[in-house]
Amino acid sequence: MKRIALVAASLVAVFTCSDVAQAQATSSNETVAFEAVDGFDRTSYGGVLDVTGVVRGDGAASRLRLMTSYTDPEKVAGCERMALLAMSRPGYYVLAVNQTVLRAADGTLAGRYLVSCGLSRTVP
Repeated sequence: MKRIALVAASLVAVFTCSDVAQAQATSSNETVAFEAVDGFDRTSYGGVLDVTGVVRGDGAASRLRLMTSYTDPEKVAGCERMALLAMSRPGYYVLAVNQTVLRAADGTLAGRYLVSCGLSRTVP
C-alpha cells in the first residue's frame, strides 16, 4: 500500500513539474506595418523572408528579415501574394507582417518561428 502511495505521489510530482515547465514556455510577437512595399524575397531554401519597404512612421525604406520555420508554406505564399498586391499600388494598401517567436521554458529560442500577414486598404 505504501508503494502505491509513493508511486502515485511521484507521478503527481512529475506531471506537475512538466505542466509548470510548459506553462513557462513563452512566445513573443512582433508586427510591422508597411505603408509601401518595395521588395519581397524568399530564399531558395525557403527559410527566410525579406520584406523591403517603408514602415509606418518611418521616412525611409528599410528591410525586415523573417525566419519562417514551422510556418505553413501556404501562409508564406499568401504573404507573397499580399506583398505583390501592395507593391502594385503603393499607398493604397498597408501590409502587416507578424512574426511569433516561440521560446523554451528556460528562455532559449526553440527554433520555431511563425509568420503571418494581413493586407488592408487605406482610404485614398
